[in-house]
Amino acid sequence: MDYKEEQELDKELSEWIEMEPYQVYPTGIQYTLFTESLDLCFEHLIPKLKEVRPGYELNLSFNSSGFSCSLDSVFSSNKMQLDYYIVSETPSLALCIVICKYIRDKMKWRKEEEDFRGESND
Repeated sequence: MDYKEEQELDKELSEWIEMEPYQVYPTGIQYTLFTESLDLCFEHLIPKLKEVRPGYELNLSFNSSGFSCSLDSVFSSNKMQLDYYIVSETPSLALCIVICKYIRDKMKWRKEEEDFRGESND
């Protein structure tokens, strides 16, 4: 993933949590870079994920291919279903990509449901 793609990912995640993608300071503009900071991910993204996606398990680990992250559904029978999985160069980027995949799918499902019900604003 190149820098421009990471910036787009950061912007999309900022919009999802309703946070400005950057802060303006007298010394210049500072962008919110979730893709570069695991601390920012856990401070802002994980609480939002807990809010909108109860009943999940998030796994972040390191293996010979890089950092892997998965988001799994956990059912009442203690069975799990792998929903999203990615391997990336950094743990924060892997986490951001998995969360972003979830967001995009959720938006797609919502649009399909609106279209099915005839609720589209188009």
